[in-house]
Amino acid sequence: MKRSNSNSKQRKRSKKSIEVPVVLWNTDWDRQQITCTQCNQKYLAWNLLFDCPDNQLYLNCPLCTIHLMTVDYSKPSKFTRQMSDLTGDDVKYYDNRINRIDDLNRIKFLANVQKSELKSADQLPEINSDHIIIVWRCNEMTEQIEICHGNIILWKEVRTFQHHERYLKVGQILKEKYGTRLKDFVPHESTWLYLYGDYGPAISMVKDFRNSLQRGNEI
Repeated sequence: MKRSNSNSKQRKRSKKSIEVPVVLWNTDWDRQQITCTQCNQKYLAWNLLFDCPDNQLYLNCPLCTIHLMTVDYSKPSKFTRQMSDLTGDDVKYYDNRINRIDDLNRIKFLANVQKSELKSADQLPEINSDHIIIVWRCNEMTEQIEICHGNIILWKEVRTFQHHERYLKVGQILKEKYGTRLKDFVPHESTWLYLYGDYGPAISMVKDFRNSLQRGNEI
């Protein structure tokens, strides 16, 4: 019986979760190199997967999704006065607080982008056709990119600006899934502003990729 209790205690200890570092938002946390405690892969913190519950940012391993770091955005507000009453250090703190809120909103948006992204060919459905044309279109109501085959939406992602690299990455996943049956990956005109943005070469990059599909060759 004693041995059983001892083994039980050991099992409880082994199941105890590993404490992860907690850092403040105004440090250089995004430049830290982190080694995953499970898969031993090394990453820059900025390249980890984001999750944003409340005023904290959870950084998770992209490979095994284990929680590796927490960035703390919470801080009690000092403000009990009107803006016109703020001077000196209070004004500086106010500016920092606004920057912190903007930064957190931006990171929450990026976290939502990451969660929505197509990551694997296994996430796509089978298509029974030897001549597949897929359309990359924008839904203005939902601000999402819709990846469509005919009237069927294969996948949805959060829309971002100047996302030609994302288009090309999704194109490679589509090629992996459908092979030479994929004849074209058409960017609908509703996406052009967000797809190309201000980057001129993006137009030729997209065109080259589409030509490679029609030739049946890789870029």
